[in-house]
Amino acid sequence: MTAATRQTPLTEQVPPYDEAAERAALGCCLIDPDAARIVFDDLTESDFYLPRHKTLFTALQKIFETTCNLDEIAVNAELKRQGLLEVIGGEGELGKIIMATPAVANCETYVQLVQDKAADRQALQVAQDLARAAQLGKGAARLAELGFATPAKSGTTPLAALLKDAALLNPPPRLPSTYAAIDAALNGGFMPGAMYVLAALTGRGKSTLCANVARRIAKGAPVLWFTLEDEDIASARKLVAQESGVPLLALENYKRPGAITQSEAAKVAAAIQRLAPLPLFIDTTTSDLSAVERAVTLHAAKGVKVVLVDQSSWLHIQESENRFQEASDIARRLKVLAKSLKIVLFVLVQVNRSGAAAVRDGQDLELFHIRDSGKWEEDSDAVLILQAIEDAGNGDSLLKLDLKKHRHGKTGQRVFLKARLACGLVEDSPDHLEPEDLSKPKAAAEDESKPWTTERFINACCAATPEPKEAIYARAEDNGLSENRAEKLLKRALAVKALFAWPRRGNEAGTFATLEPPSQPPPEALPKRPLGRPKKIIREREEDPPYPPQGKQMPVGAGIIPSGLSLSASGEPKDDA
Repeated sequence: MTAATRQTPLTEQVPPYDEAAERAALGCCLIDPDAARIVFDDLTESDFYLPRHKTLFTALQKIFETTCNLDEIAVNAELKRQGLLEVIGGEGELGKIIMATPAVANCETYVQLVQDKAADRQALQVAQDLARAAQLGKGAARLAELGFATPAKSGTTPLAALLKDAALLNPPPRLPSTYAAIDAALNGGFMPGAMYVLAALTGRGKSTLCANVARRIAKGAPVLWFTLEDEDIASARKLVAQESGVPLLALENYKRPGAITQSEAAKVAAAIQRLAPLPLFIDTTTSDLSAVERAVTLHAAKGVKVVLVDQSSWLHIQESENRFQEASDIARRLKVLAKSLKIVLFVLVQVNRSGAAAVRDGQDLELFHIRDSGKWEEDSDAVLILQAIEDAGNGDSLLKLDLKKHRHGKTGQRVFLKARLACGLVEDSPDHLEPEDLSKPKAAAEDESKPWTTERFINACCAATPEPKEAIYARAEDNGLSENRAEKLLKRALAVKALFAWPRRGNEAGTFATLEPPSQPPPEALPKRPLGRPKKIIREREEDPPYPPQGKQMPVGAGIIPSGLSLSASGEPKDDA
């Protein structure tokens, strides 16, 4: 091999860097405070390669945080006081940097150049690590840690081998959700390798419930939480509010006089100490699905057992053609990710407009109300739908969740959780530690406190063992029905009852007769009805019941007679001819 074709080993190569771009970025900080904010927001000390530039960047950042002014003379004096002036290049180095800066307007371009070179150095470092791992026979393990796929194996396994596997009768333990009712509905908790979906309308508390699940599970297992709706510091503030029980609004105005009491401040301090050691990792920036997959793979290799995504609508795939196809691909890939890494994946999804209309009409949400794609319903192992938030009194609310799908257990179960929305705390409801079975409808008990409707009044009058008339009148009056109205409804009830039961009148005791089947006359005794228009019977007896409401079927021979017939003195029809 000639010297011209010989390649320099990776360990002997000079890492890529751009000295001019680094000096220009530092010069922008010394010239314009607005440019300094851009540099300090987008760059870190590790993005600079030259040691003197690292030192100068750190010193400028500290001075800017204190004075918000990077005047050359003041910075020069401060560096001399700290003994760093010779480290950065001497007395006139700051002036040289300022003179070498082409244009402050191109500050973002200089920052991008510095970031690109830093990324190149990081890629080179990874390549060097892979090379060393490969020489030690650990290349495959290192690739898996970095999120790279290993060569696929054959997917076929003989049944005999599976039957001999110890895991057949010893499945992996489930991970408790720490909520008694949810764990009971899910047969003990979350199953490793499964994807769980929580669906709800906007503003119903699904993000609040997700934060509580992350915080509570992190006390027993490592958790990775993707929450793209808030910044990381805002998410941490929510966790502190939940752990301490102090209202979130008070924490957001912590420095304002009178916003928080001494006892609440002590609770906040104690909550921070309890939360600090928890293995809970928060990501508020990653939205590209490929980046999410790499991050999940990397954290799973470090022991993360639960991954929560709040929420699916923030995720995207760069090469997708439309949102429906994109959502389908996201659901499928997340399910494959959970299955391959043996982790619990908890995903929040939105509800479509038809679901909002159903809620307005007083109906419960169903699986087909999930937004974007039916793949969430198909690929998930369980679907929980947050139906409503009900007032439980004393400042508490009651969250109602329905288990609409459960691949490894029973569906049609309802779970209730107690929530204190001021601080975002969600706990077990002491009165609902077990899920309710929706497949067994409860008999609707009549609420005596509600006003009587017409239908309810008629049902009371026509009951098999009705109350006395006076009692029904008294109850009707107590519920806002006038005596006139009650009498009309009573007559209507009598008419309805008279159509299907004999005798038609009540007895002398003042109660309505029990229902009895009517005695029908033989068919040959019924008069034949000739052609002609029927006419109404002239009522002669006051005690005869009124005509039944329109649309009700009348007994044969009741209420009308054919043309050519009249009534005898006994009330029987006779032929006029």
